[in-house]
Amino acid sequence: MIHIHKTGVPTVVLSVASRHIHSDSSIIHRSDYDNAVELLVALLKRPDAATVKSFTT
Repeated sequence: MIHIHKTGVPTVVLSVASRHIHSDSSIIHRSDYDNAVELLVALLKRPDAATVKSFTT
């Protein structure tokens, strides 16, 4: 029912840079992965109105 919400729904896309993504296995830098996890955890810990509004501005 998101498509009829009229004002939209805030979303976040989080990715980790990788090499050889279209092969059988890709390579990522461990610190990129760790930092992405840290960012995700920080975002999930404080989903207050100000944080959600900052996604749209």
